[in-house]
Amino acid sequence: MHAEIIDDAAALEPLRPTWDGLAAAAGLPMATSAWALGWWRHMRPERSLLRVVVVRAGAEVVAIAPYFVQDTAAARIDYRLLGSGFATPLSPLACPAVAWQAAAALAGALATARPAPDMVTFEGLPLSSPWPAMVRERWPGLLRPTAFRPWILSAPTVSLEHCSFAAWFATRSANFRSQMRRGTRDLERAGGQVRASTPASLGDDLEALFRLHAGRWEGRGRSALVPAADALRGLFADLGREQVACGRLRLQVVEVEGAPISVQLFANDGDAIVYWNGGWDERYAKLRPAMLGILAEVEAGIADAARVLSLGGGAQGYKLRFADGSEPLEWGHLLVPRARAAAIGARMIPASTFTVARRLAQRGLTDEQRERLRALRRRLRRTA
Repeated sequence: MHAEIIDDAAALEPLRPTWDGLAAAAGLPMATSAWALGWWRHMRPERSLLRVVVVRAGAEVVAIAPYFVQDTAAARIDYRLLGSGFATPLSPLACPAVAWQAAAALAGALATARPAPDMVTFEGLPLSSPWPAMVRERWPGLLRPTAFRPWILSAPTVSLEHCSFAAWFATRSANFRSQMRRGTRDLERAGGQVRASTPASLGDDLEALFRLHAGRWEGRGRSALVPAADALRGLFADLGREQVACGRLRLQVVEVEGAPISVQLFANDGDAIVYWNGGWDERYAKLRPAMLGILAEVEAGIADAARVLSLGGGAQGYKLRFADGSEPLEWGHLLVPRARAAAIGARMIPASTFTVARRLAQRGLTDEQRERLRALRRRLRRTA
């Protein structure tokens, strides 16, 4: 078994069917070649270098680890998975039967890669994944990388393995069923409907998503999607109408009298569905448009015989109304044993501790307390 590092996106084109097959087998629709390479073309950080590790057994590709190199502001060389910070879940991909052997080839390739990595990251990886441990254990040489896991995030899931939508709906609480029926009736009375995007409506629906998402975040802090809207337009132009036509990309649009009030985007590999992001108009909060959009995706997923819908990282209340399980995500790093590893590790610990403390503090705040802090921050910025 041997590995090579590919640094030219064009050289990856012949590997895309195998790449997508490995992603589908792992149940990771946002780890496919379309998402990863589209992100690379339109959203990669400045001064990034492509470093996709391809592992072969003879002539057969058995693993693909789509990394890129990022030279951080701290002069640290990070090897990150394509799409890190944008999509979850992500992971190196391999045939399960040979994953352990493939991890040795992957670790050997990373250990000798140029530029030499200080850090190998696994951001938004399924917590159940063995990849960080396998890469660490198969790292060549006497010293092993040091593992950091600064954050674990709940990701609620909905099992779609039901004979019909009605059968799934019957498993939900009486209160949930009543609210969803009432929301549907109220939407219809308001002249509204829920519909899925078509290839013809994709462009307008994406623009509505960007607009609604930006409006939802206005005055509430920072969303990474808002400044990246132009890059996202390019990415979705690449994914485009073909992905929508075959059901691999689906937008659930809730509209009133033809005007979108909620748009949510889902990626689908035929077995697993992942909620990526969305936005909705708070003026229509009583209609529960975001929940109606998820409800429509559950119905569509069951009709497509999908296995599971992941609602993405974060245990927000509206997600928990649907969830019957969880597949947590981890943000982990391997600090490579190099001469400057001790200094890099010393700089990481305070930052990681602050991040964890901040997030734990935020989890303990009520919505009202969070809004007060946001208002205070806005006042301080205006007077600065």
